[in-house]
Amino acid sequence: MLLEAYNWDGQPRFTLEQLTAEDHAWRYVDGWPRPGDIGVVAEDGQPIGAAWARLLTADRPGKAQPASRSTGRSRPLDRVARSAR
Repeated sequence: MLLEAYNWDGQPRFTLEQLTAEDHAWRYVDGWPRPGDIGVVAEDGQPIGAAWARLLTADRPGKAQPASRSTGRSRPLDRVARSAR
């Protein structure tokens, strides 16, 4: 589902090989599931979406995104994905 999230509109922007080579993205699913991981898949006869969460380790922390000046909220996921390329 991570690959589907990166290729959200059906356009093949990333291959599985590219995604696994991108540690910032891959750290969220590498070795899934490990203790403490949680996730859900939405289905309508087939998988149509997913959400997952993981507590990252100190040696591979996540990258905090700065808040938007206009709304005070985090940046939208599509802008984060574009900046990771």
